[in-house]
Amino acid sequence: AWLGTAWLLHAAQPVVADGFDEALALCPADKRVTCVSSYDASPGRFAEPWEYDGDRADAVRRVAAAAARFGGEAAPEEASARGTALRVRFPGKGGATRDQAIFWFPSDDALVQFRSERVDGALWDGA
Repeated sequence: AWLGTAWLLHAAQPVVADGFDEALALCPADKRVTCVSSYDASPGRFAEPWEYDGDRADAVRRVAAAAARFGGEAAPEEASARGTALRVRFPGKGGATRDQAIFWFPSDDALVQFRSERVDGALWDGA
């Protein structure tokens, strides 16, 4: 009974939805889903994180501007004491989301982590 109570108390703790967990999530196991991540070390999935110079807010704006040059639409960033998340969607034909990315700018480091996944249901055939 005590273990069940402890679990309920732990589960009742507030979850911080600041983008950190989403940015560090692993890519889907199905290798046909196009996904890259600076955190997922699986072959074909890993892409190097990068370090920025200067102010974090400026770095977030620069990434949003770069995404816009490629047709990306950045959502307003979300910030917490842990860092700042920038979500970007890349629309396909008809305006539906084709790809979505999240960039994580930690408050205590200048290393940007990211994850980008094809979400329109199209699968890569290996060609």
